[in-house]
Amino acid sequence: MIVVFLMLLCIQFDSYPVDIDTLDYGDPKLFSETFINSVDTTIDFSAGEGKLAFILFTATDSYGHVTKLGTYVTVESSPYLSKKFSGDGFLVDFNYNKVLTKRDSVGKITDILTGQSSIIPAAFPAFTENYGEAGKHDVGAHYAFLTKYGAIFIDREGALKDWNNNQMYELSTPFSIDRRLQVAGEFACWWGVDIIDTRLRLRNLQQANNAIIRNAEASEAVDLASNGVIAYQEATSTSRSDILKYENGISTPIAYSSFDTISSGPVTDGTYIVFTKEDRKDIYYLFLYDGTSQIEINNSGLTKPSYKVNQKWIAYTKLGPTGINQIWLRDSLGNQSQKTFFNLPSIIDKLDNKGNFTFFVQNTRYFADRESGQVIPVSSSLGQTYFRDSAWYLVLGSGLYKINIPGKPFISVADGYWDDPATWAGNIVPPSAANVEIRTNVICNINTTCFTLKIIAPGSLIVNSGIKLKVLH
Repeated sequence: MIVVFLMLLCIQFDSYPVDIDTLDYGDPKLFSETFINSVDTTIDFSAGEGKLAFILFTATDSYGHVTKLGTYVTVESSPYLSKKFSGDGFLVDFNYNKVLTKRDSVGKITDILTGQSSIIPAAFPAFTENYGEAGKHDVGAHYAFLTKYGAIFIDREGALKDWNNNQMYELSTPFSIDRRLQVAGEFACWWGVDIIDTRLRLRNLQQANNAIIRNAEASEAVDLASNGVIAYQEATSTSRSDILKYENGISTPIAYSSFDTISSGPVTDGTYIVFTKEDRKDIYYLFLYDGTSQIEINNSGLTKPSYKVNQKWIAYTKLGPTGINQIWLRDSLGNQSQKTFFNLPSIIDKLDNKGNFTFFVQNTRYFADRESGQVIPVSSSLGQTYFRDSAWYLVLGSGLYKINIPGKPFISVADGYWDDPATWAGNIVPPSAANVEIRTNVICNINTTCFTLKIIAPGSLIVNSGIKLKVLH
């Protein structure tokens, strides 16, 4: 049960209705009740698990004057999440052990290790990020990013700005970029719309200078790698769309569209470029450009695949034998293997540099471990995931959470109580959602959760009366 204790004192107000709705249309209200003079109640949010809710407080005085106050609430009880930061506004980005938050029109950078904060001297737009839903997690990421030197963002007037080492650089006039802002490593790139044409620009954040990469008739998809390599799609004068690679000052076409095929959707890790081709029969093909040639990875049929690339690992969707999209993984040697086996379609979320990835099935976010083959439901589909410094994180509303992935099992080495470090190898009590092996006589005396639990003879486990031990798998 997920409960919130709510107490309010209403001064000079006669009635105080409280309504809580989930934002999934058609769902019943989580709570609706009217109080007189004060509110003292317990609200059960369990029915809103994995959903975005809105709490509306409405106070009415004896003269009929009404005051309303509302706030968003995310309902998430995953045992794999541990909070690392909670701010006073929407958390827009996370990198370099810092978070970028926005409250009203004020942007703020906070060091999560020291707690030190600094205000960005510009008005931020009124977007609300990182609640999201499956497959729609990058809305805010195209508006504002943290950099090593500050932040680069589109302000409230639609102008692109770089807050860099406490200096503000004006990079565009209002509403002159198409909001496909990309940031990776020391670089940022975007399509800028001029009076005559559209230009793809690359900014070196360390040197604080820009270069025009390409003039085009219209802006298309673009992806930027941390080494400054750009893969981009360009609309041509013949109503085609070609794929190009920019590296070291030179743009090179790698895939042309024709009357029979359309190339689109390039993504890159700085070495590989992955993209799709669609033929006249609406059949999609997934291709890899490895720096010298095009390699067909997969015939995806009538369904356009989702895909990611990182350090030569490629995760992509492909129709399985039952006609449902499953996720496959390709290594740098070209070996391919199926990684998901669900009765519902899988959608790729993020891919790390070791071939592990997160993905969605309906309203659940899963983590797939390449080496062990484990597929773990780590959270709902709300929020936005990040892979930073060899660890996985989730940004949800105003909070930053570390995703604790179960690893090697915690093994008991002595008879004793569960909460006694001496019971366990390395003198470490298993954290919540760990893999656990019982090889001695252990008494569980605390409420806890295991991802897996194995009892190996002659070991034994006694759970004390009133104690809850939950085993997920």
